[in-house]
Amino acid sequence: MSNALEILKKVWKYESFRFPQAEIIEAHLLGHDVLALLPTGAGKSICYQLPALLQDGLCIVISPLIALMKDQVQQLKKRDINAGAIFSGISEYEIDRILNNCAVGHTKLLYISPERLTSPRFLTAFKTLPISMLAVDEAHCISQWGFDFRPSYRNIASIREYFPDIPIIALTASATLEVQNDIIASLELKKNVKIFRASFERPNISFVVREHTSKSEMLLDILQKVNGTAIVYTVNRKRTEEVSKYLIAKGISSTFYHAGLNAEERSRRQDDWLKNKIRVMCCTNAFGMGIDKSNVRTVVHIDIPDSLEAYYQEAGRAGRDGKRSYAVLLYNEKDKDKLFASVEEKFPDYEFVKTVYNAMYNYLNISFGGGKNHSFEFNLAQFARRYKWDALQVFNAFKLLEQAGYLTLGEAFYLPSRLKFEMNRTDLYRFQVANIQYDGLIKAILRTYEGVLSFIAKINEFELAKKANLHPNDCIKMLKELTERGVLIYIPSSEKPRIHFLEERIMEDKIRLDVKWIDFIKNQMNKRIQGMLDYAEADVSTCRQVVIRNYFGESSPEKCGVCDHCLREKQLLQVNVEEIRIRILRKMANYGLEGVSVKVLTESLGITLKDQYLDMIKVLLDEQQLKWTDESKEYIQLA
Repeated sequence: MSNALEILKKVWKYESFRFPQAEIIEAHLLGHDVLALLPTGAGKSICYQLPALLQDGLCIVISPLIALMKDQVQQLKKRDINAGAIFSGISEYEIDRILNNCAVGHTKLLYISPERLTSPRFLTAFKTLPISMLAVDEAHCISQWGFDFRPSYRNIASIREYFPDIPIIALTASATLEVQNDIIASLELKKNVKIFRASFERPNISFVVREHTSKSEMLLDILQKVNGTAIVYTVNRKRTEEVSKYLIAKGISSTFYHAGLNAEERSRRQDDWLKNKIRVMCCTNAFGMGIDKSNVRTVVHIDIPDSLEAYYQEAGRAGRDGKRSYAVLLYNEKDKDKLFASVEEKFPDYEFVKTVYNAMYNYLNISFGGGKNHSFEFNLAQFARRYKWDALQVFNAFKLLEQAGYLTLGEAFYLPSRLKFEMNRTDLYRFQVANIQYDGLIKAILRTYEGVLSFIAKINEFELAKKANLHPNDCIKMLKELTERGVLIYIPSSEKPRIHFLEERIMEDKIRLDVKWIDFIKNQMNKRIQGMLDYAEADVSTCRQVVIRNYFGESSPEKCGVCDHCLREKQLLQVNVEEIRIRILRKMANYGLEGVSVKVLTESLGITLKDQYLDMIKVLLDEQQLKWTDESKEYIQLA
């Protein structure tokens, strides 16, 4: 561990480890599997990055978010640590280059998405790599986001078939006891797994909930009262821009951030905020992973998250410098209905799933008994339109069929082609007039994809070509030309959406979904929502941080003293203290210069607050508003 401390000082410029970083690293170096539960800002990444430098070989880091992978690799390279990342959208040449660097020992950490573990091409190369350790970042995704991630996420443990002796370190900022057990089981962590937990207490953060009919007005009031850098989390991309424009109109420096912006624009906005050129970042939950900014004074959620896990992680980006900061949730009764409704939307009813299944095979002209082990290109948007269904509901039906083992969806289902105009409407109109050959395509884009002037939109080239009366190849060519001319950004999908059938087509009445699994997942989602609501609607006598700690299995009744409820309690206590002072002085005035015994005085005031009266008598004696009448110190009088 002395070598570990030297590396910490040299590479990260820290003089000592935070608890329990050193203990986690030591357990890992001794060959134990590790589950580490460290709140946001506690330094999770060092727990696997540092031991990777102490050992020969390669550390594989599995992460669910491309943005997080890119940010981690960038930060490591700034510290002169060789790292790489493989994710959807990078070229075959780039993948080969990265894997070659890993094979010859030039790379210490390789970040990949969990889906890569099921790729035959990657697995072939993977078996030849000199892997020394495996880190699973954001490990709670295995359980908390089970429905949102493809089943391949649970295949992480399959790596042990090829590398049975390498230790696994799983890290998360937020996991209940139930989720912790799920992580251990899903990753098949060894029986001697070491579990480390840092306290979820954040003594410098004041957790606050505010109810208001106008959340925007309340947000403005908060930002006007609390100085310093702030983050405002919203529920969707459109709302980030709306809130940011509102704040700018009110004289507050702001910008917005979400996954729909191109990488260059996201990087520029993030950099402006990090350098304090912008005060407030309005964003979706795409922002914040891996962001190291210590002086965030306020984190406001203008829309309520669907779990306390997500809320705590995002709120924890406030006050990493240890100074007083605020985590504010803006909440009203309408939020509750929206949260529970969102769960039902993710689970189409059984009859609809069966209808989609049957229609899918008819759409692809596959007869009963056919389709098994075959792949087909599939345009989900076109399919949904033909049958006049909502595309999101169809997609959710496909995910249920995927979970049931009937099919798998290609990565392009989750990352299709995207497009956004770089010009504003006025400049775009001028371009159309001057370049009539592009006019039809531009009009088709504007009619088909709402908001494409502000946000990156998911597109389908074949659908667009049809609406613009173009051949698909000509449409793609023109999109690339418009990109070169700075009119728009066109990001083609790395592949066409495909469905791969694992089973042959059967009669729809024979389709079997895992109803128990669906009910379990729905129940888990509803439990997380209820946990969030329990926090938002906690009784005024209940400390917010006690609610959080209890939710994560940390039994500590000690109140934080700084949340809205604790501060209210202090204010009430202060009022009572002043009332007690006034009562004593008034009563003493009645006794005049003769004085009275302390016992008689307290009994005349009321036995229920005897301790408070005795404490106040001591204060008044110290302040010399009262004095003892004799040396026995039994009688007092006004001074």
